Amino acid sequence: YRCSAGKLTIGYGHNIDAKPLAGDIGAYFKRTGCITEGMANVLLDNDLADAKSRLFKRLPWVAKLDPVRQMVLIDMTFNMGLGRVGKSGLLSFTNTLALIEKGKFTEAAEAMQQSAWHKQTGRRAVKLCAMMKTGKIPSNEVKA
Repeated sequence: YRCSAGKLTIGYGHNIDAKPLAGDIGAYFKRTGCITEGMANVLLDNDLADAKSRLFKRLPWVAKLDPVRQMVLIDMTFNMGLGRVGKSGLLSFTNTLALIEKGKFTEAAEAMQQSAWHKQTGRRAVKLCAMMKTGKIPSNEVKA
């Protein structure tokens, strides 16, 4: 499928335009035109590991955050890329990142909510903002 940015995508958001399928997964896709759920999980694991590696290399202070807030920034890096300051991707969130680095998580979550990313990402962004604010993963329980 084509994602909202027009990139050829498969599985749980793997961008084939940026990272063509290789090895067994690439061969299987070429043969069948699809991938298995297990292959999608492998791609996701690899993409998240790559996003984490790039994020921690570029912003070493992120490693000092609690795991939930690290998860938020890894997710955002996976979703939009690291990008460049003033251009696109996570690094374009200069004010938000400065607030996070200072431990001002409520203000950072509010800044995230004011972004175009928040409007484009919908429920996922709402969840990530809550995680940034509280440092907790929201419960999926439905309150009666």
